[in-house]
Amino acid sequence: MCFWLKGYPAEKFWIVWPILALIIAAVALVAAVLQKLLGAAGTLLTVLVVMLFGNPSSGGGSRRC
Repeated sequence: MCFWLKGYPAEKFWIVWPILALIIAAVALVAAVLQKLLGAAGTLLTVLVVMLFGNPSSGGGSRRC
């Protein structure tokens, strides 16, 4: 178990790391484009879009205990 991140087995780190890096890069690209097009409102729009569309796709809204 990967104790310093407490969430996934350590042997899966090199599989998960590039996937997460690409997701971060995609969100940064969307933020940069929206900031260029809309100015400061692009930042707000990026936050709203990522929170609204990112939460349902993560399964957080449908998770059952």
